[in-house]
Amino acid sequence: MTMKIQNRLPISMLIMGTLLIFSCRPSKQISHNITGSQKQINERECINQVIALDDSLGKVRNYACETISLSETIQHYVDGMHQLNYRHCSKAFSTAFKKHRDTWVAMLAVTDHYPDLRGEMHVLFDQLETSDHADEFKSLLQTIWDTWAEVEAAMKE
Repeated sequence: MTMKIQNRLPISMLIMGTLLIFSCRPSKQISHNITGSQKQINERECINQVIALDDSLGKVRNYACETISLSETIQHYVDGMHQLNYRHCSKAFSTAFKKHRDTWVAMLAVTDHYPDLRGEMHVLFDQLETSDHADEFKSLLQTIWDTWAEVEAAMKE
């Protein structure tokens, strides 16, 4: 038990540190009297911040499963995504990003079957493609990619 807590502490600290750094940056509040172009700038800043934080969380996620289970790793990633502030992002982006986050939660249905699997996430995903749960895994992974495409499309709006 102590070993798990020690392994989780640096990951949790990294995620929280990243979130604190970005959440402490001054944000521009959207007032009721702003112009359309100002609203677009605020939405763009929000989207850029969310994507930057997701990128940081993703880098941690990709290697965390070398020391903790893939399910724990995904749960930490999803927990970090829940902490992101979408308040000033466009509705389309917020909706797409939350949908993408939910697809990661759905992946736990497969990864929970492999608590002892360790390694870099993409290597583990390659292994899951030939596992007893390969069909379900491939379907869920495709949904992750499909929802990411929706996030990218919403970023361009």
